Amino acid sequence: MDKIEFKIVKISFDDGCQSDDCLYDVIAIFINGENLLDMVKECELPFATAEKKKSLAGSYIGIIPKELYEDLSKNFTKWKVPIYGCTCGCVECWPLEVAIDIGKDVVVWYDFEQIHRKTWQYNKLGKFSFNKQQYFEEVEKLKNYREKLPFI
Repeated sequence: MDKIEFKIVKISFDDGCQSDDCLYDVIAIFINGENLLDMVKECELPFATAEKKKSLAGSYIGIIPKELYEDLSKNFTKWKVPIYGCTCGCVECWPLEVAIDIGKDVVVWYDFEQIHRKTWQYNKLGKFSFNKQQYFEEVEKLKNYREKLPFI
């Protein structure tokens, strides 16, 4: 089984401002101790390089805890869930989405997709299978994180 962990990181949407007034809490996702965003960047790099837009690879930020909690705590059917958003702070601009299956004892993340780059393949990421109890314990932690919403 894979293990998922959500960690708070501070980001600024204004590169020129580093005061606490400009910093927002977003979620970094770790799977088996490795930052998922690093894995995504490695997977996207060949596709972004082929487009001569190398900087697009892994150019996401985490989602605010409340929003990620709301998306991950739903009962899923046939839609995908954004787990990262655009670096501007608007998830919809440049989301990375994942399909989620919830079984009796296991939660599976699979079929990652950048909706604006349908030809990018995420097979290298594969599937992640989590113990359902451990997964939802982590998801529940999201609603307890203090946050301030970005003014975007």
